[in-house]
Amino acid sequence: MTPTEQVARSVDQLMHYQGKTTKELAELLEVSEPRASMIRNGKADIKLDQFFTIADWLKVPMRDLRNGFELTPIAA
Repeated sequence: MTPTEQVARSVDQLMHYQGKTTKELAELLEVSEPRASMIRNGKADIKLDQFFTIADWLKVPMRDLRNGFELTPIAA
């Protein structure tokens, strides 16, 4: 998996977990929805300033976006 794909996977997982949409990502990054979708799916590179913005928006350290992680459900 390339670094771009790893970041995209992390972004996608966190957005899904937090209930955030591609439309919201597009608005945040001031890009079109198709471009935001490409970023979310690892089909487009993320600029450094976008990386900072996304990490802040998702409230995670940048290293977690870069290195990946596994979301584990909390047992009830």
